[in-house]
Amino acid sequence: MNILLVKAVQQNPYYEEITHPIGLMVIASMIREHTNHDVRILDLRLFRKPYQEFESILNTFKPDIIGISAISLEVESMTRLSHIAKNFNKGITIISGGPHTTLYPDETLANEDIDYGVIGEGEETIIELLSYLSNPDKNINEIRGIVYRKEGKIIKTDNRPWIENLDKLPLPAWDLVELEKYKNFKGGSVFGGRKFATLITSRGCPLNCIYCTHILGKRFRGMSPERVFSEIKYIKHNFEIDEFEILDDIFNFDRKRVEKICDLIIRNNLNIKLYIAQLRVDLLDPALLNMFKKAGVVFIGFSIESASKRIQKLVKRNLNLEKTNKAISCAYKLNIFTLGFFILGFPTETEEEIMETIDFAARSALTTASFFLLVPFKGTELWKDYLKNSTRVEKTDFREFNFYTGKYNMSAVSDAKLLKLRNLAYRKFYLKPKRIFTIIRLYHNKRFLLKLGIGTFRRMFSKFLFLR
Repeated sequence: MNILLVKAVQQNPYYEEITHPIGLMVIASMIREHTNHDVRILDLRLFRKPYQEFESILNTFKPDIIGISAISLEVESMTRLSHIAKNFNKGITIISGGPHTTLYPDETLANEDIDYGVIGEGEETIIELLSYLSNPDKNINEIRGIVYRKEGKIIKTDNRPWIENLDKLPLPAWDLVELEKYKNFKGGSVFGGRKFATLITSRGCPLNCIYCTHILGKRFRGMSPERVFSEIKYIKHNFEIDEFEILDDIFNFDRKRVEKICDLIIRNNLNIKLYIAQLRVDLLDPALLNMFKKAGVVFIGFSIESASKRIQKLVKRNLNLEKTNKAISCAYKLNIFTLGFFILGFPTETEEEIMETIDFAARSALTTASFFLLVPFKGTELWKDYLKNSTRVEKTDFREFNFYTGKYNMSAVSDAKLLKLRNLAYRKFYLKPKRIFTIIRLYHNKRFLLKLGIGTFRRMFSKFLFLR
């Protein structure tokens, strides 16, 4: 059979944070390893006319099965893609997967063009589902981690246990993606205009933040340092890539593992650049940061969220803000480019508490910062405790599940005031000569920096930028 794995696309014209579809790439490798099917990957985020590209590959490849991966902001695209595919050939089997299907399985299967949904990790599930599709006499309910329709009813099978040993997963199918095209986007860091590879070295996060979906579970599961090192080495030598983005939820949770990864890179003189998209900042200290620097770390994203101690406790983030500031200052002295992530609009958050966060960011030694507005995803403690019975959730428009519109404002300030405070945060943070010079000094691609600067300027002054 011909199997096409598709990454859906957002409708936001300003969305530039595009990383390689690692989930689909590992699934493609699993299919190759366990079946004789022909598999291809189509990342529609890379194309100006994504649906024309999709229709073109339907005509040339003629897939029997299409798997579509989507986050909630890409639901409109997933719906359109499944409809196009069924109009092309009603016999095509459509399988959905990714964060949206996991969080919203019933809503996903309400689209009758979608035949099956994969919930949670899909590597083992897809092999069993493909086996069933080749031999429908098998009992579909024995496949754990799927959702499907039968006689008009949506049926979910038992949950599939998390994959314990991530080392047993095959390497992503790097040969199936167009590596050069990702240079046009800034990936999980703020850096664009360079050839890079994405790494996911662990899954799961044991923290209890009430706004997190814990899409990959609450128990940390890390690949061994040897596996991580071998993957980096393989990509470097086979695809001539020297820059790697690590997109783990909490890369530094297991310190010994991280130290061993860095040690292997240093001892083997890999001479690479590492971009760590996010980690737990108050678990950092000068010794680990210095080791990061020696291993080639040039960028770190710090998930700080709020500078209010009350809000930190309320949302169960419980970040040590004093240690956070020290880690930021240490990274600054090491010339590591940093990005701070902040969230505004937490439940009961006052204007004074929002200003605490804005002032903390502006006074810090962070190189850059992003200020997001809170979104309550289904299944989170935030959703259960604050919005479970709200009509706002019942009438959910997934296009509004972004971090910019403030549609689900639960703070003590008005919607209009929250948007003004968000724009103020960008102005107060960036309109400082010293910070601007630091950004210019540390940013390697000055041409792409201009594009980044224009986007930041829009955030400072445009109230309706992300309402499109």
